[in-house]
Amino acid sequence: AAQASQPLNMCAPKKLTRFLWVTAYAIITGNIWALSIPLMLFCFFAFYNAPMLDNYLKEKYGKEFENYEAKTKMLIPFIY
Repeated sequence: AAQASQPLNMCAPKKLTRFLWVTAYAIITGNIWALSIPLMLFCFFAFYNAPMLDNYLKEKYGKEFENYEAKTKMLIPFIY
């Protein structure tokens, strides 16, 4: 069980970090159209990738993931 806990603890921070990283690059460019990339990335994560990954983890880890999921937000800690 200790081995299974490690990947579960990293799910939400990894997703958020990727989103923030791309958003920072878009802001640095100074191009308003570059902000469409983080918006599309957020939609991809929130509506496709994150639910797919959550389903996979639910199948792989079962009750342990369900306990984790009940305590953890999907993408943005404490918010969403």
